[in-house]
Amino acid sequence: MEIHSSIWTQRMKIMNIVLANVAGSGKFIAIDINGNLKFINSPSELAPGEVIVTAGNHDVTTDMNVQVGIANQAGGIDSIGNDDLEQLFAALEGGQDPTAIEDIAPAAGGTPGSAPTTSGTIERDGLSTIASTFHDTSGIGTLGLSETQSLSLLDVVTQIAATVSGDDAGAVTEDDSDPLLTDTGLLVVTDPDEGEAVFVPGSVSASDGVLGSLIITANGSWSYTVANSAVQYLDVGETKQEVFTVATADGTEHQITITITGVEDGAVISGDDTGGVVEDASNPTLSDSGDLTVTDADTNDSPVFDTSSVVYDATASDGAQLGVLSINSTGHWVYNVANADVQYLDANETKQEIYTVTSDDGTEHQITITITGVEDGAVISGDDTGGVVEDASNPTLSDSGDLTVTDADTNDSPVFDTSSVVYDATVSDGAQLGALSINSTGHWVYNVANADVQYLAINETKQEVFTVTSDDGTEHQITITITGTNDLPVTSSTSISVLESVQDTNMGLLAPTDVDGDSLVITVTGVPSIGTVTYFDGSDYIPVSVGLILTAAQLTGLQYDAPYDYDPVADGDIGDFTYSVYDGTGTASGSVDISVIPFDMQASDVRDIININNTDPDNPILEWKTIPNNPASHPDDFAEESDYDESGMTISTYGDGDFISTGQGDDTLYLGDSDKAVHGSGSSPVQNVIDSFLDESEADLQDVEVHTDLPYADNAFVDVAFSKGGDDSVYGQDGVDLIYGDSGNDHLYGGSDIDVLRGGGDSDYLDGGTGNDYLNGGEGNDILVGGEGVDTFVWRSEDLDGSIDTIRDFSITDGDKLDLSDILSDMSDSEVDSYLDSLTVTESANGLDSELVIEHAGESVTIVFEGYADDMTTQLTDYLLQNSGIVTD
Repeated sequence: MEIHSSIWTQRMKIMNIVLANVAGSGKFIAIDINGNLKFINSPSELAPGEVIVTAGNHDVTTDMNVQVGIANQAGGIDSIGNDDLEQLFAALEGGQDPTAIEDIAPAAGGTPGSAPTTSGTIERDGLSTIASTFHDTSGIGTLGLSETQSLSLLDVVTQIAATVSGDDAGAVTEDDSDPLLTDTGLLVVTDPDEGEAVFVPGSVSASDGVLGSLIITANGSWSYTVANSAVQYLDVGETKQEVFTVATADGTEHQITITITGVEDGAVISGDDTGGVVEDASNPTLSDSGDLTVTDADTNDSPVFDTSSVVYDATASDGAQLGVLSINSTGHWVYNVANADVQYLDANETKQEIYTVTSDDGTEHQITITITGVEDGAVISGDDTGGVVEDASNPTLSDSGDLTVTDADTNDSPVFDTSSVVYDATVSDGAQLGALSINSTGHWVYNVANADVQYLAINETKQEVFTVTSDDGTEHQITITITGTNDLPVTSSTSISVLESVQDTNMGLLAPTDVDGDSLVITVTGVPSIGTVTYFDGSDYIPVSVGLILTAAQLTGLQYDAPYDYDPVADGDIGDFTYSVYDGTGTASGSVDISVIPFDMQASDVRDIININNTDPDNPILEWKTIPNNPASHPDDFAEESDYDESGMTISTYGDGDFISTGQGDDTLYLGDSDKAVHGSGSSPVQNVIDSFLDESEADLQDVEVHTDLPYADNAFVDVAFSKGGDDSVYGQDGVDLIYGDSGNDHLYGGSDIDVLRGGGDSDYLDGGTGNDYLNGGEGNDILVGGEGVDTFVWRSEDLDGSIDTIRDFSITDGDKLDLSDILSDMSDSEVDSYLDSLTVTESANGLDSELVIEHAGESVTIVFEGYADDMTTQLTDYLLQNSGIVTD
């Protein structure tokens, strides 16, 4: 048992000796009259003469003014004066039984001694300095008292308790200062014992749950400190007491009580107090929202927002209020402003609107909304629709209007971009017909050709939409509506010139059309007075008559048969063919102006021989004789003759087996219908004639003057024509024709059946017509048209003059061929093969045709195949060079 200080105290009216600051159990420890230790639960269990030596962990109140006494048998307290006390301790020190002292012996005749025997000898046992009488003091040794400690008991008992007075109450008030609240005071200690009238600074102890701290100096000056933040929970007028115990040097304790008083704390508002909207981000309203929270440190306060407290702060905001802010009681706020009201803001220009909200305890807070502008497209208005009506004017339909352009951004002054007009094919009706232009101030003009809108039916419309743009990029559309009216049918009118006796001339009419899509009725309204117009009824050609209703196919197939012999003076005008077309609303008409040209010479319907007699070169004579049907009978003399017009003549041989050779004029020759015949078994006189004619050199053909110069063609089954000089036109018509153009730019037409056309010099046009024809352009840049059938295009060595010949209708499908046999005639078979391998078909520079260059002996000709390009070039190459498309012998 460690003793730092000892005091005597009275507890429950029983005077006991209590040793303070002694560690022990939860029970009291006492010494009975026999000197034995005992444990009791309460001082009331003490017997007379027993003394408490420790209170365990019980709180024992010390009163130093109470005199030391001993419990008596009656349960009362017998006072012990100073003299008695000295005797008591003297007896203890002298080894006597203190209870045997007469003056302080137990009352009521208790056992005159505390020892278990009657021995009156007190002995010191060495284990403790506590005296014992009649008992064994070895049990006291468990208290652990040393000799020195036992000798101090007398001194402790005789000490006088200290007296404490002064400032033992203090107070602080929430929010009086920050961050700390403080108070101070001074305690005064009075103690007659020398050196003990001071406080122990380290003795301060606090009650449970204190918030602050207290320190005290030895002279009694104390200071209390508490954090202001720690007491914010106190409501107005609410208090909290904090008790601190201090002790003097002799152990006398004293309490200092601090009272903390709360005040009303204002609410604290936090959270989303800024927001923002951007012009045009939505329409018609721009919005933002957020949440504020309101708290109060006072535990008894639960503030909410005053929903009616929102006030626009015009002083802090940028200008007048545009939007509206609302808040609910929990702090959720919503801001709305009309998008239209912020259009004046330029790109990135801002306007702040500041609103003050208040909680129900009066605490205010501001919410700042920032409105940010964007670049506003200009606003275009005005005349953005227009219209024109078909046939209202001609040749151009027009409309105009004016647009205006404004910009809400105060710094912008847009104008129209005059080059910005674009046709909007996506929303328009079909392809663009008209054109629209606009100037910088917005005046626009639309024009469309009246002819281009004729396809519209009555009240049918077509919309053309154009987009125009201001210089800030704002677009606007102008819509033009074209309204159709009823269109009359479109008819065709032509004129034809026909040589006398010519039959089956197509009249060249086109099928009528109606852009409105109406059904059409075609009626014959007039026929020529000379000659006959015929139509095909499905089986034969039949003359037309006034009032006849025709189909479109019958109209386009109409033919005219000219009279055999026509004298304009004697016979008068031919007359016109006329017709009408009705669409259910209106009628349109068409016509054919027919003229018949008499021949300068009209031969017979049998073999005729016609040629020029140049005996007098200055006066050439055209000679004509007719050969009877018997080919063996050839008259020697020409039956008729006439002057040859060197400007050119029109001659028709009419019959078959004819021979004609003209002069240097621009002649027009019509050959008759020859009869093809086969003479002899297993041979073809026709093919022999053809081969012989192709084998003739250019020089030989130029020397032919009369039919006897060409004996293989002097027969009744082929027609032969030598047009000689001039730009001649020769028509082979039916049957086998052998035609040579000689010099000049000639037009040679084979007609039907097998024809052999040789152009001669200069640039000629050769058209084989129907049948399996042979075409040789000769020198010059010739145009070759094979027509229907298997056609052979022939080049001779003398044709290689660096010219370009064009085949317009070479057909791989029909089996057309190139004949280069004359060019390759001086080569061996192997040389021919090598030559063919060297040929290359290439695509022309125009990307539409193919070309083949034929070279030999330093000369060349270029053959152009119209319409062969891309993959077809490859097909042509394969056909010509690998599939026998070229005739070599």
